Amino acid sequence: MEAGIRKAAGLRDQLKALLEPVMARTERVGGLALNRIDTGTTPLRAPLSSLDVTAYKHLVGSFGDKQRSEALAYWSSVPLPAQSLGVGYAAWRGREFKPMKGLVTVNETMKRKLDAPADWPDAKLRALGAAAPPEQLAMPWVAPSLAWWPLQGGWAGQGANPKLLMFSRFKATPPSVAALLSFGVESRWLKGDRGGYGIYVKRRRLKLSDTPNPVMAAFHPSPWLIINTDPLAAAGVGASLANVRRRMREQIVKALRELRPAIHVDRGTAKARRQHRPIGRLLPALEKRVGTAETSADAWERVVGADAKATLAIEAWRATPALTSISPLELADLAEYALSAPGVIAGRALLRHAAGTLGDGYQALVRLCWQGLRAYLDNPVMLAVLGGASSVEGVMKGAWDGNLESVLDEHFWIQSQSLSTAQAMADDLRATLTLVAGGFNFHPIGGGDRIRFRCHVAVPFGDTEAAAAEPGEDDRTPVRPDEVRRSFNTPFWPHVLVTTSVGQEGLDFHPWCSRVAHWDLSSNPLDLEQREGRIQRYAGLAVRRGLAREIEPMLWNGEDRRSPWLRLAAIADADHSDWSGLRPWWIFDGAEITRYIFERPFGRDVSRFAALREQRFIYRLALGQPNQEDFLDILTRSGKAALDRLQPLALDLSALGLRRLAEMDASSLHRWAERGD
Repeated sequence: MEAGIRKAAGLRDQLKALLEPVMARTERVGGLALNRIDTGTTPLRAPLSSLDVTAYKHLVGSFGDKQRSEALAYWSSVPLPAQSLGVGYAAWRGREFKPMKGLVTVNETMKRKLDAPADWPDAKLRALGAAAPPEQLAMPWVAPSLAWWPLQGGWAGQGANPKLLMFSRFKATPPSVAALLSFGVESRWLKGDRGGYGIYVKRRRLKLSDTPNPVMAAFHPSPWLIINTDPLAAAGVGASLANVRRRMREQIVKALRELRPAIHVDRGTAKARRQHRPIGRLLPALEKRVGTAETSADAWERVVGADAKATLAIEAWRATPALTSISPLELADLAEYALSAPGVIAGRALLRHAAGTLGDGYQALVRLCWQGLRAYLDNPVMLAVLGGASSVEGVMKGAWDGNLESVLDEHFWIQSQSLSTAQAMADDLRATLTLVAGGFNFHPIGGGDRIRFRCHVAVPFGDTEAAAAEPGEDDRTPVRPDEVRRSFNTPFWPHVLVTTSVGQEGLDFHPWCSRVAHWDLSSNPLDLEQREGRIQRYAGLAVRRGLAREIEPMLWNGEDRRSPWLRLAAIADADHSDWSGLRPWWIFDGAEITRYIFERPFGRDVSRFAALREQRFIYRLALGQPNQEDFLDILTRSGKAALDRLQPLALDLSALGLRRLAEMDASSLHRWAERGD
């Protein structure tokens, strides 16, 4: 035995010597460590209920004699299989679905009233609520990795990380799960809404009027405020809303005094102190005074087009008299809009990464703010989540609570790795914010038209069972998988992407996602590696959050207006990189992804997952072997003692032998580096 192991070790070394000069694998943390404690795995308990049993009995009784044996597989994977499967499934074509007492189904009445049942008849879907509750999914954006001040509201705690990538077996599962999750969010926040399912989505609250109003002001990227204000001056450890507001007021007062002639805050008389012009008049008056009113009006004119009310608002913007004085109340309004208005926030964030933001890229910035951010946030679900006395107030409060400027700064930093101009970055984000992902048509039980549900906060990806367009949208170009992927790779909706094997190879979903759910486990370790590799990529969310935790205390400098991510990246490269090229952006201590598997009574997913992790190590022993699957099966059944002896024989092609060097002590590593071996 010992002689055989030594011979195998020699062959391993020969093979590595041949392969290492020409290839290397970017091994993920734990990829070769068979006995490593897997702290990133969270089993989701999925107990059965009587609702599930009823759904199973209905499915079995509805299938033909030859297809009844297939019912268990569909029932265990596809939510509401009697309504979700379609003509692509032979068992469904031979079915006869009739109403059944106690069977929970989707129907038009439930849809119209936005009244989702307390429990769906699917154990996995109920269990998924622990990892993706509707309160978390409804948040308009992901919390930043690097908060500039304490997160508040729904962004505090677990709500900070809603993105989830999920893999299933059958094509019918992704659209069914996505539609039911999306409907669950709508029901949670809008149940009882006037008009119901068919009306609420058409209601718009963030609209222009025929004069510059708070909505226009909130989404206007004022060049003067973008240049002259920066909350980073008061950001960081111990930052508070009161301190940041005070610094913003100080910055505005200083910039007004530097104008020629200067503008001072008028505190001379009670009347002057009480002056309080609406922000829709104050902002264009300021821009008229500083000479940017025409630039702003021209950009808005090109963005809003022939809209009659918008045209009148732009004319009123141009006609507003120049600002000559400002009251304390008006100063406070300007400071609030400079801090929390999405237009100014987006402009400052983009300017940190693209010098042409207020030049050639300004029209693209206005388009991003109005057609992108405003249209995206004008969503009844999001406005219900954000609250506020008015829609604008809710949006601006959410911008503070959820650190929107920090989120956009982080996202533009990611974009700047592949896009170089302000226009390209603004256009790219705008396109993703305007995604219309479609929906899914459930089949009725007992006859009638199909029941269409929208997919938005959760969407299917790839080669899944597609749905028809909304009535009146038949000419809409079907959404392409790449458009869905790009939207998921932003901090905004959709928060859940559900796919099959089509999404597990060659695609990146890591920029804003660090969680993966195995709705159905893969059949082999290679597929498991591919699935989880989608969110374990260069500078992924898990890595960025790990770096932010480590480096944040060294970042804050009120005099530096650059993006904190530029400073963080410089520190990370200087203090946390090594010769391998993998640290810190591919691998970083504590940068773990979170994976979910479903633990059902009499289910085997937990034990199968442990076996797949074991096989993920073993498959490296099978490289170049004939009948690799049989060889893997033999090794898997060899027992722990045999696996412990075989583990050192696994072929390690990690970049530059990272695993081998990790086992060296510090002195031997130092000697190795000096020799340059």
